[in-house]
Amino acid sequence: EPKNAEAELELIASLLSQQSTPMYIVLDDYQSIDSSPEIGPLIETLINRSSSMVTFVIISRARPSLQTTQWKMDQKYMELSTSDLAFTLEETEAFFNTMNELKLDDRELQLIHERTEGWIASYQLILGIISKMNRYERSLFWSTFPNVQDIYDYLSTEVIQAQENDIK
Repeated sequence: EPKNAEAELELIASLLSQQSTPMYIVLDDYQSIDSSPEIGPLIETLINRSSSMVTFVIISRARPSLQTTQWKMDQKYMELSTSDLAFTLEETEAFFNTMNELKLDDRELQLIHERTEGWIASYQLILGIISKMNRYERSLFWSTFPNVQDIYDYLSTEVIQAQENDIK
């Protein structure tokens, strides 16, 4: 009930302040609620009142509009961007050639890395397509890459459709 919201927030904040074992609270798709004027202050209260054993992980397609300045100064804030999560060329080689034993040549690895910008979701889709191809079949595939239907389907259903209308 709205009339009990303050009491509930106080109870949750009190419990989190007393947390003595590691706890992770993950807020996924935060961009969906970030524009709500009630959410930011509520989350900030919970973060500020939580013990050091509580870690908040906020996953969002856009930078949350939370007040992070003090957290940064206290070294309690870390932000990972898309580029931080992207695979390097060396990790690309390890993924395809070491983990999945494909024996792709340097040119193929460079092409994948550059065209996908190290995006692991596309690596998984590419792996599913090329894993049973021989070198000649792959050379034909690369001539049309990145025109791969699975990648476009993933982008349209998982990424683009999840965006707000003004972003679409």
